[in-house]
Amino acid sequence: IMQLNFASSVQLSNKVIQADRWKDQKNRRRRHIVVTSSVMSRGPNGLNAIYSASKHALRAYFQTLAAEERSWLRVDVACPGGTATELWDSAAASSSQNVEGNANGIKPYADDRSKMDVQRCAQLVVSGMIGPGFLFHEMWITNQPGLLWVYLSTYAPSIFRPMNDLIASLRVEIWRKNGSDPLYLPTLLRYLFLGDDATVKSKM
Repeated sequence: IMQLNFASSVQLSNKVIQADRWKDQKNRRRRHIVVTSSVMSRGPNGLNAIYSASKHALRAYFQTLAAEERSWLRVDVACPGGTATELWDSAAASSSQNVEGNANGIKPYADDRSKMDVQRCAQLVVSGMIGPGFLFHEMWITNQPGLLWVYLSTYAPSIFRPMNDLIASLRVEIWRKNGSDPLYLPTLLRYLFLGDDATVKSKM
């Protein structure tokens, strides 16, 4: 995952910069890179330790690159949240091998109700790309409660930490119990207060 999400993006950007002579003083023009990180680069996230680490590294590298080369290079870091793509199926299957005690052979799946539509996500990324760099150097693109999660992790870390620890433990508990990743906040609250996880049982 680190090679795919972090190292490959760094290597590709370096190849493009060198091949196109972007830093050539004689042909110096304002250049623009857009890289896709994740809202998980903004804080710890249950069931996604390695993925989150790779996105933290990606965001840190490209924002540092932007600071070092700000005279000629604009870097936008798009941070989408849960998006309704088929990648969730393969990610869930992979995670089921890494979280101990997964759910009685039930095929894992992630709750769809908090995921953003792919087209909407793409539209917001493009809107940020064409907007002013001082406003859109980092784009948080996610439905609620994902956006609230990002705001709390960024602006209220002392509140965010205990809440996030509780949510992470609940997600892992439900995952181990029945193979479901309950991204939908009402599902987590129902499980917390009523002990009812019927809404996240496998659809298979």
